[in-house]
Amino acid sequence: MCKILLLGDKMGKIKNLPEDWFERKKIAADPNTSQDTLAELANDIDWRVREGVARNHNTSKETLDKLSEDDITYVRLGVAANSNTSPETLDKLSKKDKARAVRYTAMDTLREILWKQAKR
Repeated sequence: MCKILLLGDKMGKIKNLPEDWFERKKIAADPNTSQDTLAELANDIDWRVREGVARNHNTSKETLDKLSEDDITYVRLGVAANSNTSPETLDKLSKKDKARAVRYTAMDTLREILWKQAKR
């Protein structure tokens, strides 16, 4: 373990995490990782780690909303595919994202969420 620099709101904050991005992504993708740790990893300098957070179904709606504005398409695509993303965020991505794949994935995820709610 070593100390790495995180980006975003917590610029300069140091947290003990593995130096290797692949190891941090494994933590980000683990469904048992806490929402607090996922929120920290959402600020990681490596987009592949942020993508892991975006695809994790344990990530909070607030963190997913923040990641929906990431510059990297793969991160936003992960948010669009995550059924824990709020309908409001999915609606925004489906209408306004610059990447067609993100827009279509957000529409599909939103449709799936609404269909499950209708079945109840």
